[in-house]
Formats: sequence, C-alpha cells, structure tokens
Amino acid sequence: MDNLHEVCGETGAAHPLVMLTAALEDAQPGQRIIVAGFGQGCDALYFRVTENIRRLPPRTGIKGACLPMAKRPLTTISNS
Repeated sequence: MDNLHEVCGETGAAHPLVMLTAALEDAQPGQRIIVAGFGQGCDALYFRVTENIRRLPPRTGIKGACLPMAKRPLTTISNS
C-alpha cells in the first residue's frame, strides 16, 4: 500500500489511521487489514472487511481530499 507521503506528507500520530481510511476506500469483503503504528510505544489493529462495506455511501475520503487542487472536480456551493 502507498504510504501517502507524496500526497499528504507526514501526519504524525494520525498517519496509521489516515492509511487505514485510505485502505478502506478500496477494501472488498473478506479482506483483512492490519494497522500498525510505532513511536514511543506500539499499537496494532486487525480488521476483517465484511459485506457491510458495500453499503457505505460514496465519500470524498483520503484519496479525494489529497488530490492536488488542479485535479479536483469543480463544485458549486448553494446557500438555498
């Protein structure tokens, strides 16, 4: 998996969770995900992706939020 440093830089203690979010954007039922973070200690989380992942509505997510401004789709904001 891409460590996302090229697009969002080092996000510190949140970086493992940023990478988890990015992994979940492409996850398929049955896949397993391990998240490990270290630095003044170590944490490891293990997830199994279920069929419920298919029920999530579309979102911008990490990959959409980290797109360079030139590649982002234009949006219109309405106050109505």
